[in-house]
Amino acid sequence: MAGYHSLIGYPWIIDCIDKYDSAVVKQKPVPGQIVEFLRMPDRSVYSEACKYPEAVINISDQKYYIRAVITKEAQEKLESEDEHFSLANIKNKIIILKKFCVCFTAVEDLSRCEFYLTVQHFSVLPMETNTVDILNCNMEPGVRKKMKELWQ
Repeated sequence: MAGYHSLIGYPWIIDCIDKYDSAVVKQKPVPGQIVEFLRMPDRSVYSEACKYPEAVINISDQKYYIRAVITKEAQEKLESEDEHFSLANIKNKIIILKKFCVCFTAVEDLSRCEFYLTVQHFSVLPMETNTVDILNCNMEPGVRKKMKELWQ
């Protein structure tokens, strides 16, 4: 992609989706930006038996964004490895996804199918960048085609 420059590097989200084949594939670490919190954990109802994810966020590669589920394991690692950051204060920060996988949700209605990430380990860099206009990766024509193939 000649001429593309970003603090994050080259867009990687579409490449990860292109490689998706329903088997758990180990991904290489990639940088991203947390652009939105969709759901934060409710600590008032948290218990050890809770199997729900800690948070649901949108992560950007500066061209596309993708929904990501941050597991309890990922939050615990963040809190044990980095005393300066917590999940609540990392919006717009640059992160490195160290352990994650691409997932696909197939539902009866094709228009509601989606790719998303499950993140088990990430680190936060002490920098942030402005959010640029980014597109939902699930609306990209090549991704829509792959969804339709997996859905059938």
